[in-house]
Amino acid sequence: MSDLILGFFGENDSRCIITTLLEKEFTIPQILKESKAPKTSGYRKIENMIINGLIIETGKILSESKKISKLQCVFQEINLEIKKGKTIVNGIVSQKMMEKSTSMKSIFDAINT
Repeated sequence: MSDLILGFFGENDSRCIITTLLEKEFTIPQILKESKAPKTSGYRKIENMIINGLIIETGKILSESKKISKLQCVFQEINLEIKKGKTIVNGIVSQKMMEKSTSMKSIFDAINT
């Protein structure tokens, strides 16, 4: 039932990618493997999440003599609450992610001004 409800708010592969990155950091190939997202569309979805600030680079690792990015979701936890007439999404962002994510800094600054 929750998958059906969440399907209205996001596409299944994207939701699997986000869930994979809530608590751990992975490279893109690892993300696709762990989330079982298709490669071609998975790369596009990950890129879109990076552009929109939902996923950020947390470091780099050396793989086959080239550096590749490790990525993680800016949220540690995401909660969806549906009440009559409204939907509330709450997210928990760690201090580390707050410092690394320019989009989170912008949102935080906008709230506090």
